[in-house]
Order: sequence, then structure tokens, then C-alpha cells
Amino acid sequence: MGYDACARASAANARQGAVDAGCGAAVEQAPGSAYAMDSGLGTAGVRLPGGVMVGALMVVNALGDVIDPAEQTVIAGTKSPEGRGFADSTALIKAAPPKAMAGTNPPIGVVATNARLTGAQVNRLASAAHNGLALTIRPCHTMLDGDTVFALSAGTVEAEFNAVMQAAVEATAMAVQNAVARHRTQA
Repeated sequence: MGYDACARASAANARQGAVDAGCGAAVEQAPGSAYAMDSGLGTAGVRLPGGVMVGALMVVNALGDVIDPAEQTVIAGTKSPEGRGFADSTALIKAAPPKAMAGTNPPIGVVATNARLTGAQVNRLASAAHNGLALTIRPCHTMLDGDTVFALSAGTVEAEFNAVMQAAVEATAMAVQNAVARHRTQA
């Protein structure tokens, strides 16, 4: 079934948002689920010279808010108790212990590339992708999160590894933003 799904996959049928593994995902659950905002599944890819591709798929179920790194603004997060806009989640977390349980807020995903990498480089690629989470989720990597990024390499194209790592950071950050894109207007 997995092989069949891969054979039928294309950019035309890529679904994002509250679909598939993204069903039920939410962001900013620190003050309780009543103020959380729907999230979901997001994908993104970065093309490098020489035919190198780096793609990310993320399910964004995070304790923190999702930030647009270019604008440094919250695009998904804790709904304001007044009903408009977003609350300051970092201030909420500093003021009172979050109501979420440890490990129940796991942004989880995978970064994949066609670059030829060693096992050690694949591990480093997964680690580097966490920078994409930190660029777009605030706060990130708390004791209540279960942030996990897997990495894999098809190993078919020679590539400069630092460029591949930077592309993984960018693809992960874009995938996180794409996971909440359809829900931005709900706050």
C-alpha cells in the first residue's frame, strides 16, 4: 500500500492543513484547549543547484505559537480571551504553568533529500531541521513538547552538505507555516 501511495503521489494531490496525520492537530495549548487554534499537516520543498531536492513534511501539534519568521508576527496561536487576535503565549507560559501534559504537543515530521549522505550526515540533517522548528514555533523545544524530526536520503545526487542542511531548515520552516495557513483567519 505504501508503494502504491508513492506511485500515485504528485504535487497536484498534495493535501495540507487538517488532513491525514494533521487531523486534530492544534497550536498553543498551554492555557488549555479552549484557546488553542487548529493546525495540521504542511509540506514544503527547496531545490538546490545540480538537481538536489530537500523536502519537509510536518504535523504541527505544538505548545507554542507559529511565527512568520520574515515578519516576526504570530500567524497561529493562542486565541485572545477577548475573541480577536492572539494572546502573548510566551507571557502566558511565564505567568502560569501550562495545562498541557509533557510530551503531548509533538510537532513531528520528516526531512527527505535526494542528496547522497552518510548515516552521520542524515542524523545531522534531522538535527539541523529542528532549527526550522525554532524559527517558526515560539516557544519551541519545551519540556512539554515532543519535537521530533526524522531524516532520510535517497542517496542519488552529490551535494554540498551545508547547503543541504540550510535547505532542510528552510523547508521545515515553510512546512510549519503551510500546516497552519488555512487556519490563519480563525483568530
